[in-house]
Amino acid sequence: MGLDAGRAFQPSPSKSTVRVDATTTTSRTALPAFAGGQVRVTGGLGDCRLTFGDSTVTAATPAVGNPGSMLIKAGSVEVFTVPPGTTHVAVKTDTATASIELTPGFGL
Repeated sequence: MGLDAGRAFQPSPSKSTVRVDATTTTSRTALPAFAGGQVRVTGGLGDCRLTFGDSTVTAATPAVGNPGSMLIKAGSVEVFTVPPGTTHVAVKTDTATASIELTPGFGL
């Protein structure tokens, strides 16, 4: 099943959502098992930096002249198409702690 821009996001089979906790130090976790498609990212109580990649991926706070990871605002919901070969996600915060939830699925 591929991306169908005309359909609402549909999660993969039940109990496939994973929670990822973030601190000011980058950490990574494997993405939930699924056969490609999209992942719905739900921001928790704090802002979080997020990067998709392989088992070596890291998250970073951007600074002038140094690119960093995308910002997921607290309480936001985003759907991303996951590139082929992506197996992990890395997260971190700029300050304090935060969490996100990742739900694999298809659609927008």
